[in-house]
Amino acid sequence: MISDESAPAPSRSRLIRLLGEARPSAPCAIETSDCSGRGRSSPKSAHRLQLMAQSWLVYRLTDSALMLGLVSFAALLPVVPVSLLSGVISDRFPRRPLIILTESVLMLQALAMAALTLSGVIQVWHVMLLSFVYGVAAALEQPARLAFVVDTVGKENLTSAVGLNAAVYSTARIVGPSLAGLLVE
Repeated sequence: MISDESAPAPSRSRLIRLLGEARPSAPCAIETSDCSGRGRSSPKSAHRLQLMAQSWLVYRLTDSALMLGLVSFAALLPVVPVSLLSGVISDRFPRRPLIILTESVLMLQALAMAALTLSGVIQVWHVMLLSFVYGVAAALEQPARLAFVVDTVGKENLTSAVGLNAAVYSTARIVGPSLAGLLVE
């Protein structure tokens, strides 16, 4: 039996090198970090708010649970086929421009939905088409965004960044629909 009593105690500097500095907020300290709470909570809450308002709009237009389900299905339809390619796309092309492009498409999709709704010409097929566009853009964005976290914070801060990212997504799932509930009649 080998005893650890004869082994010298590791120095503080060696422990720091082995374990790393304790920096629980390290991902937020990086200015370009995409996983900061402020940077991601607003768009994700807005997406959730939009989905809630879109569902309300479809139900008000059709008074049909079937149409509500079909519009939701239109958003999910492109997810599987696009997701198969989006991982490859996010590995082959620069991630930051890809994220900017997909967020721009999502913004234009939301603006088109708002313009059609505010002008009073919105129809269910508009909502279905725009919902499909949302699904394509979201499916392209997700792998690029998740890989971008590693690019921005590095592997040494990845655990903290993933935890912060999960907290932001969970918060957005609460805040977005809550705001939509306040805004919808």
